Amino acid sequence: MLSKLRKKTQQGFTLVELMIVVAIIGILAVVAIPTYMRFTRQSKTSEVSVNLAALSKGATGWYNDEHTDTSTGNPVVRHFPTDVPNVGDVASKLNGTVPTLASALPWGSAEAGGKEGSRPVAPPCSTGQSLYTKDGNRWTGTLWTRLQFGLDKAHYFQYAYTTSGTGGSAGYLVGAAADLDCDKKYSDYRLLGTVSVNGEVERSNVVKKDPLE
Repeated sequence: MLSKLRKKTQQGFTLVELMIVVAIIGILAVVAIPTYMRFTRQSKTSEVSVNLAALSKGATGWYNDEHTDTSTGNPVVRHFPTDVPNVGDVASKLNGTVPTLASALPWGSAEAGGKEGSRPVAPPCSTGQSLYTKDGNRWTGTLWTRLQFGLDKAHYFQYAYTTSGTGGSAGYLVGAAADLDCDKKYSDYRLLGTVSVNGEVERSNVVKKDPLE
C-alpha cells in the first residue's frame, strides 16, 4: 500500500490539472491586468485637482486685487490676469464673450508657460514616458507669474488658461490635458470661473472628458 502511494506522489500533476491551472492564471490575468493599469493611470491624475485649484485661486486673487495703469497711475477695470505688460491696456484686448466649458482651449505649439494655452512641442510620450520633464523656465512668463503658478517637479499634465471680458462680464477657463497611456488620445479636465451679480468670483466643478486616457 505504501509503495502505491509513493508511486502516485512521484507521478506529479496530470496534463488536465496543468491545463486547469493555466486557465485559472489566464482568467486572473484578464481580470487583474486591466484593473491594475486603470489604477495606475488614475493615480497619475491626483495632481490635476490641486493644480487647477491653484490656477483658479491665482486668477481670483488677481481679479480681487486693485491694479493701476502704469503709464497714468489710474485704476483699471477688474479683470482676470493676462500677459499684457501694461494692465491699463487690457480693456481693449479682452473684448468678447466669457469662455465656456465647451469651448476649445487654444492648445498651441509653444512650450508650457510660453503663452496662454500652450503645450510643449515634444509630447512626453516621445521619450517613452507620460511625464513632462521638470523645467522651471516654463513658468517664468508674465502670465504664469501673475497667476502665481508654476511646477517645480515632473508632471503628467500640461496646463492651459484663457480669459475674456472685464468687470462683471469677466471669466476664465483653466484646463489640463495628458496622454496617460501614450495612445495619442488626451484626457481633458476643465474648470470655469465667472463673476456673479454680487461681484464674487465663482468657479465650476471640474469637468472631465476621457479622464484616464
